Amino acid sequence: MTAKQDFFHIRVEAGPDKDRRFAIPHAGARVGRSSGNDIVLADPSLSRFHSRMFFKPDGSLWINDLGSTNATLVNGQPVPDRPLHTGDILEFGETRIVILNDRPTPADTDSPAPPPPRIDLGLKTHDESPPRDEPGRAESKPSLVLVVGALAVIAVGAVFWMAPRHNATKSAPSQGSATPGAVAPQPDAFDLVYEKEEGSASNVFRYVLTLHDNLLAIQIDDAGSRRHVVREKKLAPEVVRGLVVDLTKFTFFDLRNDYTGVPQEGEWGLRDLTLTLGRRTHRVRVANRLDPEEFKPVRDTLETFAQNELGLAALSLPPERLSELARDAYQLAHKYMDERDVRPDNLFNSIRMFESCQWYLETVEPKPDFFAEAVQSAEQARKDLEKEYTARIFEAEKAWNLSDWAKAAEQYRQILALIPDRSDDRHQNALKKQLDVERRLRR
Repeated sequence: MTAKQDFFHIRVEAGPDKDRRFAIPHAGARVGRSSGNDIVLADPSLSRFHSRMFFKPDGSLWINDLGSTNATLVNGQPVPDRPLHTGDILEFGETRIVILNDRPTPADTDSPAPPPPRIDLGLKTHDESPPRDEPGRAESKPSLVLVVGALAVIAVGAVFWMAPRHNATKSAPSQGSATPGAVAPQPDAFDLVYEKEEGSASNVFRYVLTLHDNLLAIQIDDAGSRRHVVREKKLAPEVVRGLVVDLTKFTFFDLRNDYTGVPQEGEWGLRDLTLTLGRRTHRVRVANRLDPEEFKPVRDTLETFAQNELGLAALSLPPERLSELARDAYQLAHKYMDERDVRPDNLFNSIRMFESCQWYLETVEPKPDFFAEAVQSAEQARKDLEKEYTARIFEAEKAWNLSDWAKAAEQYRQILALIPDRSDDRHQNALKKQLDVERRLRR
């Protein structure tokens, strides 16, 4: 039995897939209603590719919204990306999911694998019983027949050991013939350049993605919305290896170099991908026509990968929609501010909504008139929250010094309600103190 058995990270609490449980692999899992996802949910209100859950190198579980139509909610709040913790509630459309465990799947705890079988060459060891079928033969020496047999086995083994090495230098399997699901080793060389252009009489959109020496870079120019985005990120080798494994599942190297159609009046489009894997380099250019069957999943994989690594979910929405989402977040933030005395976490929630407003507008130019006020209000809300936190921690420490454990426990509970984010240092410190105080109360 392994530690992975019956180990799950999430459970569906409500929706068409209620009671289903899933484990998230370390490389992550996409969630949506498309069969191309790692976790396929039957909820029709989900986007085809709705979100992605994955583990960062430090072992923390995170979620990214993939530009979904109905957003991804964590504990009731829409988020583009954020860490997840045990007990958090996710909402996708009509589906509600609870986080059962926020750590990576434990390593296998199987008993040690048995040693490889020993080839008996007929040579006795010191703990073997002496042969009894040949009385009078010296027991300390093997027979000549056994020695000759041993040498023959060694010679045959050497021939077979050298044969695959010789054959491997003569030919290699084609990229397209790789066994689906097989984990490919990191190739000696891995580079890609992917360019997508869409043009019309009113707009030109250009998207360029490059990956070289583990440096991922992207440039996006949208003339219609006046958006210009340039981002890059140095990737960990294991992240690049994961992408290589995904790409080797497709028969990209079997495609023709050029697929050209007839442009529609006033519109044109281009997808151009050059991919190097090991010693093979292949370029496929698709112009003014639908993608070939084996080309679209390759470029979808690349675009999703870049979106997840560089946080580009907002770019999948037009500026008008981003401005609408930003205004909604801005208005909700002010509602929380006005009702800060109704619930202790309303001030904290107002900060998150002001931050969401700014995130939606990151690539929108020109910025709407409420953007500057959202930045200023967020800063003021942070100062107000810190002021309230300082006052509560003062009262809690005073009660601690006076051994008034009941009052100290109440103050720490108020701090936890004031700052509900369990990744916040202030929340973590208050939680440790509260647990200590409650142990003292039980004595």
